[in-house]
Amino acid sequence: MRRRRASKLRWHAVCFYKRALAIFRSYVGHVLGSSAVRVRGAQHMTDIIRTQKKIHPALAHHRLIVWQRAVELVKLVQRYPIADAELRGQANRAARSAGLNIVEGAAVRGAAKERHFVIAQGSVTEVVGAYELAEALGEVLPVAEVQHRGAEVAAMLFGLMRRRPP
Repeated sequence: MRRRRASKLRWHAVCFYKRALAIFRSYVGHVLGSSAVRVRGAQHMTDIIRTQKKIHPALAHHRLIVWQRAVELVKLVQRYPIADAELRGQANRAARSAGLNIVEGAAVRGAAKERHFVIAQGSVTEVVGAYELAEALGEVLPVAEVQHRGAEVAAMLFGLMRRRPP
C-alpha cells in the first residue's frame, strides 16, 4: 500500500511539474514574442529561466522611458566634456546620480520612490547648471542640447512623482 501511495504521489508531482512547465513556457513565449523560439526547445525549467534572463530583463527601470532618456543624458555628458576638471567631474557625477536614482526609485514603493525621483530631478538640474556655468565661463558646448535633454528628464520625473499607484 505504501509503495502504491508513493508512486501515486510521484505521478502527481510529475503531472504538476509538466503543467507548470507548460504554463511557464507559454508565459515566456508571450513575454518574449518571436525570440521565444529558442526557449520552446528547452528541456528543463532552469533552461527557460536562464534564457529568459538573458533575453528579457525583468527589472522595473527597464520599462521606464525616463531611464532611457537619463542614459542618453549621461552619454551626452561623456561625449561633450567640460574643460574645467572640477566642473566636469561634478557634471559626470550628477548625471550618473540621476540615472542611478531613477533605477532605485523604480525598485521601491511609497515615499522612498518619490524621494529618489526628487533627488534624480535635482541631479539633472545640476548637470544643466554645470553646462550653463561652463558656457558662461567661455566654453563652447552644446548647452541647448543638454538643457533640452535635462528638461525632458525632469518633466518625466515630475510626472512620475505626481502619478499615484492604483
